[in-house]
Amino acid sequence: DDGVLVLEESEGFLIISTKNTTAKFLITPSDDFPVIPFGGEDKFSINKNEFINLLKSTFWSASQSEIKPEMSCVYIYTNNNTLVAVATDGYRLSEKTVPFKDHNMTLLIPVKNIPDIIKIVSEWGDDLIIMYTKNQLTFSDIKNQQLLSTRLVDGTFPDYKQIIPTNNTTKVTLLKDDILKNIRLSNAFVDKFNHIRFNIDSAN
Repeated sequence: DDGVLVLEESEGFLIISTKNTTAKFLITPSDDFPVIPFGGEDKFSINKNEFINLLKSTFWSASQSEIKPEMSCVYIYTNNNTLVAVATDGYRLSEKTVPFKDHNMTLLIPVKNIPDIIKIVSEWGDDLIIMYTKNQLTFSDIKNQQLLSTRLVDGTFPDYKQIIPTNNTTKVTLLKDDILKNIRLSNAFVDKFNHIRFNIDSAN
């Protein structure tokens, strides 16, 4: 009732007491808890919403299989004052860029960790501090009061630029709402044997 809560450790137990009640819980030694490698010599800062948008725009197209670990990742790298995020499973590919003028880097973030990263980091302040080593990535808020760590994949992302056409014989401009409406209608009949087919008729 007085708002005072007392916690104490005694002989392998945690004892939580208030003015009128006491509870006792069995605990395990703190030495058994694994050491989590936070931080890293390399770091940069970025707007939280920009970084989340990078992940949201790309992670859905990463492979869900870990047979090729580099394909089940979002590949983040710097290029000409931009920060680029890419993901592909061999059938689909997504790429997103944001302005960025920090140091050069390449990161492979496992796709299975990204929903948690988005969920947790979205509740922090506007700016993120991102620190990394060869195998570990750490997110911190600007006040260094909250930390989130995830492993990185040590590998080489495929040269996806090779499959993006540099020359096009046909270019079509469509209204976004029109194409989305028709894809949703057609999607009801799509399975592994039947796919959506686009027919381009220049007469119309």
